[in-house]
Amino acid sequence: MLFKMNETIIKHSTLIKVKISLLIIIQWSLLICWSIISAFSWNDEWRNIALHLIPEDIQILRCVNLFVIAWYIFISLIIWNILDEYKINNKDKLLSLFSFLFVPSIFLSIEYFKYLSFLNIIDLLKNEFGNSSNAQQIIKRKSFVYILSCVLFGIYIIVIPALAFYVSPNNGLKIYLPNNSEHIIWTDLWFNSLQFFTIQSNFLCLFVLLIFVINPNAHFFKNRILLIIATINIIVVCLVYNCILLPNYIITKKINNWDLQNWLSLAFNHIFNPISFVIFFIILNTKYKHKIEIKFKNYFISTLLLPTIYLIYAICQPFVSYTSVYGFATNLNPNVLTDLNTPGNSINIIYIVLIYLIFCCLSLVFYFINNKLMIRRSKDEK
Repeated sequence: MLFKMNETIIKHSTLIKVKISLLIIIQWSLLICWSIISAFSWNDEWRNIALHLIPEDIQILRCVNLFVIAWYIFISLIIWNILDEYKINNKDKLLSLFSFLFVPSIFLSIEYFKYLSFLNIIDLLKNEFGNSSNAQQIIKRKSFVYILSCVLFGIYIIVIPALAFYVSPNNGLKIYLPNNSEHIIWTDLWFNSLQFFTIQSNFLCLFVLLIFVINPNAHFFKNRILLIIATINIIVVCLVYNCILLPNYIITKKINNWDLQNWLSLAFNHIFNPISFVIFFIILNTKYKHKIEIKFKNYFISTLLLPTIYLIYAICQPFVSYTSVYGFATNLNPNVLTDLNTPGNSINIIYIVLIYLIFCCLSLVFYFINNKLMIRRSKDEK
């Protein structure tokens, strides 16, 4: 019995170290991407030129690079959190804390790459996406919530990529040049689609549904943190767009110039997808309830990491390109003109702080409602 227990502990420890090794590979890949993109977008040719004179493709590279840097730090924080949570590498805790730096990354790579092997990776995948050993209730494939997830996945897999990877010529980004009453139009995929929090949140919901359809009882859904993160993000998308942006489009009569893509985006990305995903979340978490077992601090940080990365991107974008992801609301650079030739202003940070507070509030609400319902359910069962 003791031997089997020790064997299980050793295997679990090995799988954790394999997970760290794979995360380090992602970390190094992002670092390489950052170096290559920087070489093209921040070389001497473009370094000291005014933002509005830099070519569109170079500005796209700079903004993509912001995301690469943000995700590099994000992955590094995950690595450190795993090291901290499982008390791995305690002797080098300070070093692991700065795992996003070059030298510590080399050290961690040497330390953990020895655990990489085909069999270990297969075991890790089976462990993460296989059935959870402590599942309180088994979700059957004939259940209503599973059938609902399949239906939603079938809709999402068609609608979300279609709306994300096509930009209508009528929906290009207007660029207002200094001392010029006219504007130019950019119709690239990044500035007009992929950079938006709406698109990224919808893809996150699609990913969650994909994993759920493959195995609704997967260990991957333990504590359902990713599900909660996706739900919080898509709720914010729905609230901000329909309560703030859409009324502005109606008042300024921009809605009069909308084409089919705009209306489909409103119908699916901002109304149907958020509402249907929230319904899926409610049904799943009322019938198949799971208590959030991780510490509140870890839960709170987990739910705020993606919004934090995105809002940092939104703040920095006007300083590396002549654009602002959400027009005047995220434009803090007075040298960049957005929305009818209006320059940026540092006071606009208020909008970003308010959005961030919405994320914080929703995170707290989800945590306390989830655990309160779980406690109430446990009492009822007794």
